This record gives sequence, structure tokens and C-alpha cells, in this order.
Amino acid sequence: MLFGEFWFEHELCILFADTNQGKSILAVQIGNSISRGEPIPGFKMEAQKQPVLYFDFELSAKQFEGRYSTKNEEGKQFENHYKWDKGLIRVEINPHTDVPEGMSIENYLNQSLEQSISETGSKVLIIDNLTYLKSDTEKSKDAAPLVKGLQSIIDKYECSILVLAHTPKRDLS
Repeated sequence: MLFGEFWFEHELCILFADTNQGKSILAVQIGNSISRGEPIPGFKMEAQKQPVLYFDFELSAKQFEGRYSTKNEEGKQFENHYKWDKGLIRVEINPHTDVPEGMSIENYLNQSLEQSISETGSKVLIIDNLTYLKSDTEKSKDAAPLVKGLQSIIDKYECSILVLAHTPKRDLS
């Protein structure tokens, strides 16, 4: 167990909800828990302390810093930064990187995931969020190749992947 009965080692787990429901905050908590080797209160964790790759396709470094610190009295400087375990490795996408000619964005990102696994030896990946990997994932025919690609990474590297996803927009009335 990585996060109670919700996520086990060598699994692809998808955490989904409407926007602004706390998925990213929970995912960071899960990653922090695993990198420290300390379960989140109320959830079992049987896995050992280990490095976690957190692919953050949502927040810039400054936005992430702001979320996990406080501002000084003038509101200009961040202070009281949360002390992360060095095993929580946050990876931010470089928006200026060009996808190699003849390669799809999905293949390029899968290749980047594999390279990061090889470089760090991490067996736990958190991807925030699925929309960045493939823009139209609301239909199973569009999401299936992406899920198969992630599953092949799990099989090849014996790793665990948590992917965050937004639920489709719907009329609540």
C-alpha cells in the first residue's frame, strides 16, 4: 500500500474530481508521505521510504512556493517554507522545449518520464495532470493509448504511477 487501499505499488491510479477540489494538494501530500516513509494519518502505508517524482504540469515554481509558505508582513517575500524531504523531486515542464520532429507530444512525454525514472531510480511517479499529457481524454478511445503507454512504463520499470485528472464539465442543474 502506498496510500491505503486507494493505491498500491506497481499500479496505475487515477485521482479525478472537478477543478479546485484539492487533487493537487492531496497528491503532494501523498508524495511527501511516501518520500518521508510516513503514512498520512488514517491511511495505511506499507511501502518503504523512497524517492517520488512529482511531475507538476499545473504550477510554476513560484506558484508552488507560494502554496507551501507564507508571505512576510509586506506581502512581498515568501517565508516559513515547508521543509520537503529531499526524496520528493518536483519536475516542472519546460514550456519552451520543442518536441522533436516526427514525434508526438505523448511519445515525447513518455520518453521524458522514462528518462527521469532512469536518472533518479524513482519507482513512484505522480503526474499532475492528465490533461497536459493528452488534451482530449474524456472519451475512452482517446484516453486508452495514453493509459496503455503509462501501463507499459509501469511494467518496464516496476513503478507506480498516480495521475490526476479533471472530470468533464457538466451541467449540475
